Parts: sequence; structure tokens; C-alpha cells
Amino acid sequence: MLNQKSYASLAAWTPVHIGLEDRNFSAINISSVDPNLFLIASDTNLYRSLDRGKTWKQIFRLAKSETVIHKIALHPFNVNYVYLLTSDGLYISTDQGINWFPSYIEFKAENRSVLSIAFHPRDRSQILLGTISGLYISRDWGKTWERIFAELSDQEIRDLGFHPHAKNMAYAVTARTVYGLDLRLRQAVKLFETSIVNNETNIETVEGDETSGTTGLKNIAMDDLGYFLFTAGDTGLYQSIDKGFSWKSIGPAGGSLREITGLLVSPFDDSLFIASGNGVFTFFPGDSEFQELYSGLPTQRIQGLAVSIDSEEELFCLTSQGLYKLTPVSSFAPTEVVLAPTGQEVFEKFSAWVSAEPSITEIQHMAVKYSDTGNGKIKHWQSQSRLSALLPEFSIDAGWSADKNIDVDRGSTTEKDTFILGPDNSGFEWGLGFDWDLKRFIWSSDQTSIDSREKLMVELRESLLREVTRLYFERRRLQMELIAAQSAQNQDFVSLGETSNRVSELAAQIDALTGQYLANRWQAPEYYIPQSDSRSQEIRVDQTRSL
Repeated sequence: MLNQKSYASLAAWTPVHIGLEDRNFSAINISSVDPNLFLIASDTNLYRSLDRGKTWKQIFRLAKSETVIHKIALHPFNVNYVYLLTSDGLYISTDQGINWFPSYIEFKAENRSVLSIAFHPRDRSQILLGTISGLYISRDWGKTWERIFAELSDQEIRDLGFHPHAKNMAYAVTARTVYGLDLRLRQAVKLFETSIVNNETNIETVEGDETSGTTGLKNIAMDDLGYFLFTAGDTGLYQSIDKGFSWKSIGPAGGSLREITGLLVSPFDDSLFIASGNGVFTFFPGDSEFQELYSGLPTQRIQGLAVSIDSEEELFCLTSQGLYKLTPVSSFAPTEVVLAPTGQEVFEKFSAWVSAEPSITEIQHMAVKYSDTGNGKIKHWQSQSRLSALLPEFSIDAGWSADKNIDVDRGSTTEKDTFILGPDNSGFEWGLGFDWDLKRFIWSSDQTSIDSREKLMVELRESLLREVTRLYFERRRLQMELIAAQSAQNQDFVSLGETSNRVSELAAQIDALTGQYLANRWQAPEYYIPQSDSRSQEIRVDQTRSL
């Protein structure tokens, strides 16, 4: 069982997307009726597996190129019913995805996007559907729909959930509000509301229209008893233990849990699994610690989670680079592993490898230098901004003028007036001007722009350092596993090859972030590998980046 207290026995994430055309998946669902039935989707393609992800078959493709798949839903009581939520409406299959028919409800073309769905825990035919423009209910498995809660008709219903025991109670999540829905009285009550200002979420009441887009709240999840209730979004995770009437913000220290994309409560022990832009986390409501579970994944940006509830619980996660499964050590470890060298000798080999490569400090320094995100650039900008006050604003004026002089000589009464022309007046004028604004030496409007750029650069540098550190130590861990496995008498060469490829991939990712620094600084030493027939032979290993 995959629970909060058994993570120490987990080995790593292993790929489950072998044979699939796509790698960038956006939705996943595993049947609670038939644990062998898996469905995953990219933006336009839907795939099905009937053997727990060993083999896959494409069963649906969206015809319109601008249409995308948002979610997949399998009916919790009838394994044949599949619901596909897309930006162009709802599609339903009653034969596990072989045939499909659209259920457009009453949507206008611009309001067909379907975002969320929930199934009643006891009334099998009753379904709630959240759209970009309100909430609908069906009492016949999705054949017909009725709009409910008119006050929500102009809001995106991003997620839905029925309370597992309160007969007529459900929850709806919009961009910044969690609503409690009384389906019998048709009343919607605001249980939790956040304000969204510059992508920062605060727990407070805000009047006005809902904020649309991708920011704000996105998910809701609860345990089988409905005691623990969770909601989450871009900026954090919130918990309620009284059916949503009061909430508190929770999360790991340091604020590493951001951009939450999915919540999943384990049906075994109520552990909460969290998909985010910073990896996979788990949290048990009775504890205060969050545990990271993304070691071994090719990326920390997680796009979805699912759990298989057969005899053994297995966690699956979607990434932009494929589908992965968290596998216990016992599921793939050899029945007997005998190391020919002693543990000390293996450690000495590992130490030799490590001493031949740059330290994490060097790697981090080169990553910052290569990306040009160091503090020096900001300080240089600030210095230049102040020194610019010493430079005057220079101006030059020039002009040419010419005037004609006309004089009148008035004669007597018997003589005519005489007009005398000239001489003409002309001249050239010019001037130089210098203007110093010395108050800019103390502060200038440029500082506001520099401060904003500094904040963005700090966030970028933190994200970069976090990623390169994860890659570095993930590669270090696999190096140790690879050396130990290559020193064993009973060798699994398939696993050796997969691990070696993964180490090479991590090295390439580090090089991409550091300008090939790892490749230019490190050469592998030689070492010995006993062969599988137990006869020790000296093997010269190519000096590559495989390790």
C-alpha cells in the first residue's frame, strides 16, 4: 500500500507511456470498478489501456483543431460510461470509448467549454456538470441536462464534488470562491472566498464579479467521510474540517508549493496527493509535514494525478514528458543481489566518480552565470541609474534673423513723401544649455522599473537553482545505484541500460542549463565490473557522460 508512512520504501518513478504517440498529457482517470482500465488524454487524443498501462490504444480524436480535452471522467458505478470534457462540449461513451455521441446541452457556440463533473455517491444516474457559464444537473446518466443555480450562470465552475454522506450537499469551485450547494433547496452559499491581486491570493471576502482566466482556485477534494476538505489553486492550499465553513492555509515551509494543478485523496488512508508546478507532494491531515515525491521525474511541472486502488495502491502522475508511476522497491528489485566488492569498495568507486565532477556550488554558479540572472546585473542597473543624474541634458538653439528698414521722409505740403529703404538688419544667434536633475542621484522613476525586474529575476534565479539542484542530486543518486548494480553478480542489463540512459539525460539537462559546463569539466575514471557468470574480468568503461 502506498501510504504516508511507507515512502521510505519507494524506489522511483517509472515511465508508463511506452508505445504512445503523445508525451504531453493533460488528463488521466483510472476506473474504480475495473483497476485495469486506464484512460489518458493529450489535448486532442484519448488513449485506453486494459492492462494497467502496459499497452495502449488510441480510441478517440477530436476533429476540430482548436478544440482541446480538459478532463476524463469514468463513472464510479458503471465501467462502460466514459465522459470527455472538452472546450467544445461534453462527449459520452457507453461502451468504454468505442463509440461516442456529443451532449451539447443548450450551449451557445462560445459557451460550450466543459470544465468539471461530479457523480452522486448514491444516486447513480445523477451527475453535476460545471461549464464556463454555469452549472447543470442530469438525472439520466447525462442524456439530458437542466441548468441550476442561476446566480452562477456567469461564472466558470472549475471543479465539483458531492459530499460523500450529506445527501443533497455538493461543492462548486470558481476562480475565487468555494460554494456549498444545497441541491434540494437550490441554494448556493459562499463558504470560502479569496481576492486575487497581481496573482497573490488572500483569504478575505471580496464583492464583485468572478475573476476569469487561469489564476485563482482550481480544485476541490475531500476524504471518504467528508471530514477533511481541501481547495487549492495557483498560490496555495487550504483546508477545512467543518464542511467548508472555516478554512486555514497550509503548505510546506518556504512556500515551495505553488501553482497547484490537482488534488487527490487516497482512498486507503486519506493522504492528500498534490500536483503542482514544483513537483508532487503528499500530506497526511493528521501531520504537519509535507513530503516531496518527485524524485526521478523528468520535470517538476505536474499536470495531473491518479491512483489505482487494486490490491496495492499505485500513484500515477502526468507530465509534459509522459506518464509515470511511483513504484515500490519490492515490485522490481531482484530477488537476490550479491555485490562482488564490499560496500566500502563500492563507496570508494562512487567517491572517485564524484570527486571527478564539479560540485553543486560550481554547477549553481555556472547556471546563474549562463542564464545571466546574477545580482551583478541589478546592481549595475542601479548604479547606472544613479550615475545618469550626473549627466546633464544638453540643448542647443540657433536662429537667423533678417529685417528690412524703411524710413519715411515727409515733405512739405507741396512735396511728396519720400520712402527711404535700408540699410537692412540681419544677424545669427545661437546658444547652449545644460540641465542637471541632481535629485535623480537619490531616486528616480527608473528605480521602480528596476525593482520590478529585480523581483522577476530573483524568482527566475530561484526556480533555476531549484531545478539544477534537483537534477544534480537526482543524477548523484542514480550514479550510486548504477555503480552498485554494475558491481552485482546477478545483473539486470535492461535496468542497467535504463538507469544509464536516465543518468545521461540528467547530465544533458544540466549541461543545457550551464552551457555544457558538466561535459567540459568531467571525465569518467576506469573501474571493474564482475560479469554475470561470476568470473571477474577487467572492463574499461568509455569516458563518456553516462555516469
